[in-house]
Amino acid sequence: MSNVDFLNVDILVTKVRTGGQQMVRADSKGGQGGGTWMNLSMFGKDAIAVCREHAAEYTAIADELEKLEAQGVTW
Repeated sequence: MSNVDFLNVDILVTKVRTGGQQMVRADSKGGQGGGTWMNLSMFGKDAIAVCREHAAEYTAIADELEKLEAQGVTW
């Protein structure tokens, strides 16, 4: 289990105009690693659905990793 409390994660959303195009990006503040910026503009009106799909995929991966860890798998 992760020590991160995802219900209390601050989200940073930025809106940028470059070359006449508008871009909206979102990430968690203080994220680990290289960051997980997602360009929401590229998804159009389906940006929220795409975010929820990504969350479901990561949850499924985490569940599988927990199962493997319980079986003694180390990496």
